[in-house]
Amino acid sequence: NIIRPTPYRISTMTCIFNLNELIDIKHIYDNLDSKFNIKTDDLFEISGCIFGSNPIKGYVPKSRKPTKCKINFYNQLTLSIKLYENKYVKAKLFINGKVQMTGVPDFKTREKCINTIYNLVQSLTPEKKYSCSDIKTVLINSDFDMGCNVNREALHDILLINYNIAVSYESE
Repeated sequence: NIIRPTPYRISTMTCIFNLNELIDIKHIYDNLDSKFNIKTDDLFEISGCIFGSNPIKGYVPKSRKPTKCKINFYNQLTLSIKLYENKYVKAKLFINGKVQMTGVPDFKTREKCINTIYNLVQSLTPEKKYSCSDIKTVLINSDFDMGCNVNREALHDILLINYNIAVSYESE
């Protein structure tokens, strides 16, 4: 039997960039209500945000991973950007002007999300002159189908013991 895996595909990316100015994230949170409407089907629009222990504004999908405890961060604001039905990018805006986006499916979407964030922050703080720089993709998750079952525990052991490759395996 010849194994013919499918070509790999990008499932999600994590991207970062810098707005090159300090961001008053509390001001953004306080004034965001007028900037989104979760009843519309507009794509690449802000659907909601989270800031510290304040109430969630709009709609922010819950993480699929269970968390042990919720820690509130006051140096960041999390925005949810709607891509299409049931698909959102989460963007963390930090007070130092840095931004991290997770759940980005491709490079075209990355650029559209950067523009959405830039336009939002600039419109809410027009006295500042933001600019985007240091745009990087720092993580790409990809996958493919082997066309057969794989004993992941055995593969882990082979890679670790026989080839001395640093690997991790988490059973479900």
